[in-house]
Amino acid sequence: MTTMDYKQILKRIEDVRKELGETAINLNFPQITVIGDQSSGKSSLLTEISGIPFPTNSGITTKCPIVVYTKHNGQLDIPTYTIRRSGCDDLHVKKETLCAEILTLQDSIVGDKKVVESPITIEAEGSAFDDLVLVDLPGIISNGKGKEDVINMIKKYIKPEQSLILIVTEAKQDEETAQALELAKQFDPDEERSIRVLTKYDVFDSEESKLRAKMLVDTVDDLSPHAIICRPNGKEYSYDDETGLLSKYGLPEERSGVKSLRDRLPKLLCKLISTNMPLLKKQVKQVLKENQQQLIEIGIEAPDNTRILLQIQEILQDKASEVPKQLTKSMIQFREKLHKSQDIIDKELVDKLYLHDAFQCIFFQGETTFNKILTIMVDRWQKSIAELIADVELFLDELFDFGILKHVKHSLQNCISNNWEEYRHNLMDKLKQCFQEELKKERKFKTMNHYLTSKYKENLVLPEELLDKIIASIQSETVSIPREDFKVLTLSEVRENMRSLIENALENHSDEFNREPIEEQHKRRILAASKANWAVSHKNLTDNVLSRVQEIVLDGISYWTEKMLIEDDEIKSNTGEDNRIRNKRIKYKENISVMQKCLTILR
Repeated sequence: MTTMDYKQILKRIEDVRKELGETAINLNFPQITVIGDQSSGKSSLLTEISGIPFPTNSGITTKCPIVVYTKHNGQLDIPTYTIRRSGCDDLHVKKETLCAEILTLQDSIVGDKKVVESPITIEAEGSAFDDLVLVDLPGIISNGKGKEDVINMIKKYIKPEQSLILIVTEAKQDEETAQALELAKQFDPDEERSIRVLTKYDVFDSEESKLRAKMLVDTVDDLSPHAIICRPNGKEYSYDDETGLLSKYGLPEERSGVKSLRDRLPKLLCKLISTNMPLLKKQVKQVLKENQQQLIEIGIEAPDNTRILLQIQEILQDKASEVPKQLTKSMIQFREKLHKSQDIIDKELVDKLYLHDAFQCIFFQGETTFNKILTIMVDRWQKSIAELIADVELFLDELFDFGILKHVKHSLQNCISNNWEEYRHNLMDKLKQCFQEELKKERKFKTMNHYLTSKYKENLVLPEELLDKIIASIQSETVSIPREDFKVLTLSEVRENMRSLIENALENHSDEFNREPIEEQHKRRILAASKANWAVSHKNLTDNVLSRVQEIVLDGISYWTEKMLIEDDEIKSNTGEDNRIRNKRIKYKENISVMQKCLTILR
C-alpha cells in the first residue's frame, strides 16, 4: 500500500465514522488502541507521538475512550483542533486550551462515575502531524471503584482483530505485574497485533530489570517492543535529551525513541488496514443486510388501519383453527365418562330404591324407582358436565396470547384482549346454561325411540347373566361325539345342538322368572327399563352436548374473529401501529441509508 493509498483509506475510514454519527451502529475500525496501567506514562506517550497535548495530572486523567485522528496537511502552518461528542456541536479549540476542554467535557460525561464508555473524538490537522488513528483508554486501576468498568472497556476495544494494541508499561516493570499485558494476551495470545512500549527507560530499580528490558527491545520483529523516555530526567520532552539517555543502553535506533516510534506506527497501522479493510466492508454489508431484513419484517411502510386489523384477524384465526382439534380430547373424555356411568345401574341399586305399592296396579309398579334411578344417573352426569365446562373454560382462557401482536399499540392490544374477555365470559355463561337445559331434559323420561324397547327386551329376555350361562353351556359335545372313533358333527347337527341349548336356557330363565315373587319380577323389569333408558339417554346427551359446543364455542369463536374483531367501534378507534414499531422503521431506514453511504465511501 502506497503512502497515497494509506492517506486515502484513512480519510475514508474517517468519513465512515462521521457517517455513523448519532447511530447506534458499532463497526470495528482499523485503529491503534492504547492501553496501560495507571501512571505508566501513557498520557505522556500519547502527547509525544500524536502531537496533541493530553492531560497528564496524577490519578485518572482519561475517564472515557478518546478517539484521536491526526492528519498531515502541509498547507496548514497553524494546526486546527476539533472536539466531537455524540449529541453535541463540534467544538473548535486552540492547542493551549485543548487539555482543559478535554477534562471539562469528560467531567460533564462522567458525572459521579469513575469512567464511562461514551467516547470523545479529537481531530487534529496540520503540517506537524502524521496520519494516525489512536484510541486512548482509561488506565487500569489496581484496586477500588471503577476497576471492573475499565477492564471491561479495554476488553471491548482490544477484542476486534482490526485493533492494533499498543501496550504501555514502565521499562522496569516485570511482565507478571503488568495487567495490560495480561489483558492483551487474552485476545492476542500469539502477539500478532500487539506492540509493547517501554516508558521511563531511564528509570530502573535493578540491573536485572534493565537487562530484561534490553533483551525485549533487542528482539528483531515488526512488533518488537519499543523503548522511549517522554520525561528525560523528569523534565519536559526533548529529542536530544532522550537520544542522549537512550544511547547509553546500546539499543537499535529503529526501536528506541519517540521519533522512531512515530515512524513505526503509521507503517504498522498501514499493514493492519491492508489486512482488515475487507473485514470492514464485510461488516458494513452485514449491518446493511440485517437492517434491510428487519425493515422487511415490520413492513417497509406503515400499514393503514384496515390492513392492521386484517393482519390481526389472520393471526387470531390461525390460532382459532386449532380449537376443534384441541377440544376433541375433552369431548372424548366426556363421552367415555358417560359410557362408564352405566356401572351404577345394577340390581343392588334397584333393591335399595324399590318400594312396593299394593294400591297401584301391578302393571305400573316401579315408576317411582325408575325415576329415582334416572335422577341418580343424571346427577352422575352433572359431575361429568362440570369437568367438561372446566376444560373448555381453561382452554378459552389460554386460547389467545395477545402479546404476539407485537406491531400494534398497547392500547389496541388491551382493547382486543378486554373485548375477548367479555365475549368469552358470555360464551361460557351461555354454554353452562345450555348444558343445564340438556341435563334437565334427561331428568324426565322423554323418548319414543324404538331402540328403547329393543334394548328393554334385550335386557329382560336375554340379560347378560343369561347370555353368560348360554356361552358356558357350550361344551365339546356340542360340536363332536367323544368316543373312540372321534366324530365331528355336521353343521346342521351343531346348529340343532345350539338351538336346544338356547331354548333350554330361555325356558329355564322364564321358569325362574315366573317362580320369583311379583316384587322380584318388577325389579327385573325396572333394571331392564333403566338400562334401556340409559342406552338411549346417554347417547342423546353426548350428541346434544357436542352440538352445543359446536354451536356456542366453535361457531362463537369464528364469529368473534370474523365479525366482532373488525367491526367493533372501540377496537377500530384504537387501531394503529405501535410507536415503537414506527420508531424502529425510522431507525432501520436511517441505518440503511448510512450503511449504503459507508459502502460507497469504502468502494
